[in-house]
Amino acid sequence: MKCLKLNTNIIFSLCLLFFSINLMAQAWERTFDLGEPSQFGSAITTSPDGNYIIAGYTSDTSSDFNSKIFVVAATPEGDSLWSNFLSINETGVFWVNQVKPNLAGNAYYVSGFTNTNLGGGKSFIIKISLTGQQLSTYLFSELDRVYDFIETEEGDLILAGGRYDANSTDLNPFIAKTMRIGPTGTILWEAEYEYGNLISSILQGEDNNYIIGGTQESSQAGSPVAQYGFLAQITENGLAEWIYAQNPDAFFNRYVEKVLRRNDGNLMLLGNYIEAFQFGTMIQIVSPEGVPVDLHLLPDMSRTQVDFDYCPVDDQIYSFGFTSIPGNTDYQFTLFSPEANEADMISGSNFNVRIGSRLMKDTDGIIVGTGFHEVDGRELVMLVKSDLGCTPSSSTDDIANKSLKLTLSPNPIRDVCKFELHEELSKDLQLSIYNSKGQLLEQWPVQGTTFYWNRRALPSGLYFYQLQSSEQIITSGKMVLD
Repeated sequence: MKCLKLNTNIIFSLCLLFFSINLMAQAWERTFDLGEPSQFGSAITTSPDGNYIIAGYTSDTSSDFNSKIFVVAATPEGDSLWSNFLSINETGVFWVNQVKPNLAGNAYYVSGFTNTNLGGGKSFIIKISLTGQQLSTYLFSELDRVYDFIETEEGDLILAGGRYDANSTDLNPFIAKTMRIGPTGTILWEAEYEYGNLISSILQGEDNNYIIGGTQESSQAGSPVAQYGFLAQITENGLAEWIYAQNPDAFFNRYVEKVLRRNDGNLMLLGNYIEAFQFGTMIQIVSPEGVPVDLHLLPDMSRTQVDFDYCPVDDQIYSFGFTSIPGNTDYQFTLFSPEANEADMISGSNFNVRIGSRLMKDTDGIIVGTGFHEVDGRELVMLVKSDLGCTPSSSTDDIANKSLKLTLSPNPIRDVCKFELHEELSKDLQLSIYNSKGQLLEQWPVQGTTFYWNRRALPSGLYFYQLQSSEQIITSGKMVLD
C-alpha cells in the first residue's frame, strides 16, 4: 500500500490552518512532589478516560543509591489525581522507560531495569491497575536492559533491549536482544542479534512481524569509536527476516532513540548525531523492505532530541528534547515538516529533560512531555503541555475539495461508526485507518456515499482516518474509541 501526499499548495494551506489552530491551544507546566529528594518523570501515557499517567524513578543520594519507582495520575488540566510507589524487591539504581495501557484497557504495564555498576542488571515489568495498584511484578536476569515492549494479540509481551556481555572487549558490552513473555511472566523465547548493542524501539509490522531498531557501537580498545543505527524485521518468534545497518565507516556517532512508520509506509530511524563537535538530529528513512531511502541531518549545537512521535494526519514529526548549551538544560518541543525541515519550535524555561524522558499525543492530539523541575536543590516530577498537536479540525475537510464533506458519527465510537459523503465522487477513493503511532490498521475502497466501520477488538484511544484518491489526500480527521 502506498499513501499519496498532498501537493505543495495543500501542504501550505494545511500548515497555515495547523498553526492557527495550535496558536489557540493553551500550554502549561505542572510539577508533582512525591516527597523524595530527586524524582524524574521518564514515561507517559493516557488513561481510557483521557487522564495523564506518568511513571518514573527517584534517585537516592545516600551511600546505597537506592531508587524507587512511582506512578502519578493527572487530569487533562494537569491537576494531581493520585500517586503510588511500586516495589520490585531489588536494591540499586532503577530506570523506568515505558508505561503503556494493555490492549484490554483495564491495566498498565511499567517497564524498566535495575543498574549494577553500569553493567549487568535485571529488567522488570510491573502490571498496575487503572488506579495505580500493583498487580504483578516480573524480573528477568536474562535481559539486562529493556527499553521498549509491545503487547501481542494473545496478551504476551515482547521485550526489546540488550543483554550485558561480561566477556566483551567493546566499551559498550551489550548484545541486542528480544524476549517474549506470557501473561504470567513465563519466558516463551529469547533471541539475540549480532548486529546491534541495544534496541530502543519495537513496533508492529505486517503479517505478525515486528520492526526493531537501535544503535550498534563498535569500540574495540585502540580503535575509533563508531556508533550507527540499525533496523530489522523479525518474526513472531524473534528470528530476523532482514537487517538494515548504517555503514559504520560513514556513520559515526549516530544514536537511534526511536523507530516510527510514515504515511507512505517507510520507516524512520530517529535520533541524534555528533559530527565535528556539533550536535544535531538524524532522520534516516528506510523502505519497508529494509532499503535506505533518504537521510536528513539537521545540525544544531544547542539541542538534543530524546523522544519522537509522528502525526499521520499531517505527516509531521514531533520531538521533545533539551538544550545542551552549558548552564542551560531547558526543554524544547520541535516540529519537523515532511521534508524534515524544522517548522516550529517551542522552548520552555526552568524545566529539564534527561535521557529517557518521553512525549506523547494525548486524546486530543496535543503533544505532552514529562521530565523534572529543579526547586531549591530538589528535582520534582514535571508535566508540560505544548502548543503543538496532531489535531485536524472539520474545517480541514474542505481544503482539498471545496465541495466534498465527510461526516463521522458517532464520535467517540463504542462499536460501529458511519462515514457519510455529502456527495458521491466519480473518482476512486480509499479510506485508511491509523492508530496514534501512525501504523496503518485498515484500508478499503469507498463505494457510494455511506459506509460503516467496525472497531472490533481495537483498544480505546485516539485514531485517525484518511480519505484519499489516486491523486491526493482528500480529507483526514481524528476519531476516539471509547
